Amino acid sequence: MTSRHFDTVKNLFITGEKGIGKSTLLKEELEKSEVQYSGFCTLPYRIASHETGYYIHVLSSTVTEEQNNKPISVRIGEGKCIPVPEVFDHFGSLYLEASRSDGCEALLMDELGVIEEGARIFQSVVKRCLDGEKPVIGVIKAEGEGWLNGIRARADTEILLLDEKNNIEVRERVTKFLKNVKRRNRMKKLINTKNAPGAIGPYSQGIVANGMVYTSGQLPINAETGEMPAGIGEQTKQSLENLKAVLEAAGTTMKAVIKTTVFLQSMADFAEMNDVYATYFAEPFPARSCVEVARLPKDALIEIECVAEQG
Repeated sequence: MTSRHFDTVKNLFITGEKGIGKSTLLKEELEKSEVQYSGFCTLPYRIASHETGYYIHVLSSTVTEEQNNKPISVRIGEGKCIPVPEVFDHFGSLYLEASRSDGCEALLMDELGVIEEGARIFQSVVKRCLDGEKPVIGVIKAEGEGWLNGIRARADTEILLLDEKNNIEVRERVTKFLKNVKRRNRMKKLINTKNAPGAIGPYSQGIVANGMVYTSGQLPINAETGEMPAGIGEQTKQSLENLKAVLEAAGTTMKAVIKTTVFLQSMADFAEMNDVYATYFAEPFPARSCVEVARLPKDALIEIECVAEQG
């Protein structure tokens, strides 16, 4: 069992003999950790109670039922299977790309093995996932060389060998890894949603850090049309709707807002702005600053930003 400092470990896999309980251990620890994960698992399929091969099941909600649960191997004898690498290349790659786009904290790959040896497209997507921002946790076959050796040799990847004697030790290591995933996600996370105007410069729509949400100023631009309504009342409503969308993408709501800052082109608009603003918040109201500025981007009449607790 390799042992590395968690500051250098981004991905973690369990390996070991068939039937030792690798997937069961991983599933139990993931459920206990409450880490939000997406990805795939491979499962045996049976016909008339006989194991006939394996299929791949994706956990992403963006994949349709018709696209899911595709066979990846066909059993032809005791311990012998014919792999179907084309399924990995087409559907396996689709599953992983969909999972990468999910708002999850980690990617699950259960399991990686010799069946995928000929699936070059799938292998390249796996590599992108291992190189990406989200940590990967999974199961990897003990046997097999080629592309699996490339994963085992990665400096940012830890391989835990599970056997009959070290279940507790491996479980503790997995628990610590998942706690570290949670800790890193609390530190800093990008917010990105299509339901609010996209960032067009060197900034983000918002950032989650240490359990808090910090949004950028939201102009009154309709994200679908790119247009800005007329009048301070409608512009206030649109800015607040954009703010709401960013907060929802961060996993929180307007009820969790602690502080807002309102930028107005003219303080003469304060009363009308305030009437609309009051419909979006309830007591205890968040703290607020309101300032008049010389000019706002796109000559908007208002821009609003906030700080909120993550849900």
